[in-house]
Amino acid sequence: MIGVTLPLDLYIGTDHQAYCALLDAYGGLNTMLDCLRDSGVESIEVHTVTAQTSAETVRGCIDLAAGHGLHTTLHGMLNPDADAFLASYTLLDKPTNITVHALYGEPSRTVSALAAIQEKAAASGIPITLTLENNRHKPHRPDIIDPGDSCESVLAMVSQLTGTGITWDMGHYYHNLCKFRHTPDAVPDAEFLRRVKHTHIHGVVGGTTHYPCTPNNLPLARYIRALGDYKGVYNIELSVSRYYPAIAPRTAFEDSIRTLREVLADA
Repeated sequence: MIGVTLPLDLYIGTDHQAYCALLDAYGGLNTMLDCLRDSGVESIEVHTVTAQTSAETVRGCIDLAAGHGLHTTLHGMLNPDADAFLASYTLLDKPTNITVHALYGEPSRTVSALAAIQEKAAASGIPITLTLENNRHKPHRPDIIDPGDSCESVLAMVSQLTGTGITWDMGHYYHNLCKFRHTPDAVPDAEFLRRVKHTHIHGVVGGTTHYPCTPNNLPLARYIRALGDYKGVYNIELSVSRYYPAIAPRTAFEDSIRTLREVLADA
């Protein structure tokens, strides 16, 4: 299943220049959803749901996508307060994947937060699956400790939990390999790959992530082969503001979808 990340702001209204350009290129959100579906997209990831996002807004995003024949996944923001985190998801009525980043600080903070959310969600009948994403390594930010900035650290945290999966951000992984490890041909170890339940796919250009995906800026075919019989969403996660106006927003989406479809067809 091919997915595409869309900013929450597209659903609730925005004056962000790059987002407006994206909507204008498709003729509005409803037309955009139809065009994405017709190009082979089956799932939309809404980014980012925060503690300030109402349950009604989340449900509205899901219902709108469903009206266009599209599945929805969510990109949330992890919160050590389980009640505050879950408040945005109380109107979900079917199993929904929520990707989160680790909390800054010691890994135990993230493990405890995920465990508490899972326990409370199960007790409350909120049908969510949590997946922890591998992030970029940020040595230029010595003021923060990101325990999720490598596949190894993400696996170590997820291994302490029952039911939490991994979102493999291929662009973040490739960025770290090229910039810090100088081993661009590597793939994560088998146990990491076995726990992958969701993916983020984007190109890396000049050290900047979330660019349109091409065969030259992400070894996508190698990564998809490494996933083996993975059954989750292959989700394209672009950040329009990073490449607009140098690259037209609709072209970026269409080219990335085409690249992914071609790789999947050959896999």
